[in-house]
Amino acid sequence: MGLFTILFTKPKTQYQKVDMIEAYKEYDKGLYFLKDNHYERALMCMDEAIKWGLNDFNAYSLRASCLQSLSRDTEALDDFDKAISLNQNDCNIFFQRSLSRTNLGDLEGAYSDLNTAIKLSKEKNETNTEYRNELMKQGYKNIDEFYSLYLIRIELKLREKRQAETNNRNI
Repeated sequence: MGLFTILFTKPKTQYQKVDMIEAYKEYDKGLYFLKDNHYERALMCMDEAIKWGLNDFNAYSLRASCLQSLSRDTEALDDFDKAISLNQNDCNIFFQRSLSRTNLGDLEGAYSDLNTAIKLSKEKNETNTEYRNELMKQGYKNIDEFYSLYLIRIELKLREKRQAETNNRNI
């Protein structure tokens, strides 16, 4: 989940390195493997694309998604951070980062990321339209509803964590 739009989006920024043809070949191969859930192979291709000079939020976000799917959430956070530094307006990157933060027990960080994702999802732009259309196919009314369901789960986990901490102090 969360990969639907970035799987079909080509990077759009300017590049410094020479051989972008090789970078795009690797990127495209990575997309192919990612769509088929071959995360290790997709990860190797995204690594190569970035080595060839593809410095784009989609490349970092996709590599982070591969790492996340392989339960390598600490590494995924680094790539999500890089993707966010290259594009602070994509709600889905914040959502995906919240998943890794949740997996690592950083519930406060996950909560913050989900709130940011919800805020950004309300902006009218092409990316959000694509996300919304994909989620509507899955039965959701909008992106906000989808992200809010995860936010409720995090709120419940935070409440449980705080209650456990309170109980431990009272012992």
